[in-house]
Amino acid sequence: MAIVADGFKGLRKMFSRYKFQLCQFYQVLTVKAKLTSRPKLEASQELLRLTLMLCHTDNALESLNSELKIKLNLHRGMSVERRKILSRFIKLVFPIVKTL
Repeated sequence: MAIVADGFKGLRKMFSRYKFQLCQFYQVLTVKAKLTSRPKLEASQELLRLTLMLCHTDNALESLNSELKIKLNLHRGMSVERRKILSRFIKLVFPIVKTL
């Protein structure tokens, strides 16, 4: 059994023995809050695109994993600022999609 909710942290505490997942709408809102709605950096644009992809795929975790591996390889030579954005995204999204 799993609980899908819209971000109520109290529910997660009350039902801690069950798997908990944010609904896809709130997953996207969470990532957009960390980025911007119109990112200027190429890495940020890619991360926003990956996030929006979560709502349009049957197997979001597999798709996200493969896309992130490709992006990590492409952006190995990127600036420190872009690497920070990418690592923030990974820390933010992976806990969300682990329960999918």
